[in-house]
Amino acid sequence: MRGYGRRMASPGDLDTSFSGDGKKTISFGGVDIANVVLVQPNGRIVVAGGGAAADRFCVARLRSNGVLDTAFGSGGKRVIGFGGRGLGESVFGAALQPDGKIVLVGGSGLRAAVARLNPNGSLDTTFSGDGKKTFNWAPGDFSRAQAVLVLANGKLVVAGFSGPEGGDVQVARLKANGALDTAFGTGGKAAVDFGGTDAAPEAQYWAGVSKYKATGSADALKATADAFKQRYGETTWGKKASIWA
Repeated sequence: MRGYGRRMASPGDLDTSFSGDGKKTISFGGVDIANVVLVQPNGRIVVAGGGAAADRFCVARLRSNGVLDTAFGSGGKRVIGFGGRGLGESVFGAALQPDGKIVLVGGSGLRAAVARLNPNGSLDTTFSGDGKKTFNWAPGDFSRAQAVLVLANGKLVVAGFSGPEGGDVQVARLKANGALDTAFGTGGKAAVDFGGTDAAPEAQYWAGVSKYKATGSADALKATADAFKQRYGETTWGKKASIWA
């Protein structure tokens, strides 16, 4: 599978000025999925998600005509690894800073993950020393970051969720250098509980995948499918898990 994008021209037709037919596929060499897109002020398009041979953060930049921008990364693409095991790594949210830097958030194994890139696609080493940061919302939790907001003072607000059981909406604030901002919440993090007893179905789904990848036993997938059948049977994630039963 490849990352896939298209641009539409009014009144809904494919825009043939983009990649010749309005469509573009990008291969990182694995099961590649695009999850987020940003349009820069100069019209260039940043596409990010997960994939490559080892399940890593994947990001590409296209020119406005759909051609890979070779001034970014290597041939227009960049793969970023955090060393996550089992669950793999993927981008789920992104934001542009006023200085042109690109902030990517997602997951690495059971941890929330953040990376900041310079405009040319290189890791910004002024952020957390190497351009990358991982953390858990609470010790041992499944932690995922889904969105990021750049504040006017350069701090970053990162939001996501924890799980798999009793999970909450989670928010963290980072200083511009990547350190948790302890003036926010407790130690830089805050949880919002809406009263549910379970985390989002997505968290439980990926926790099952993580156990399977870590152990190689299909029992973890079957147990997840059984739990979903009772709790989330008709949801999108319930239907995804049903094939494991």
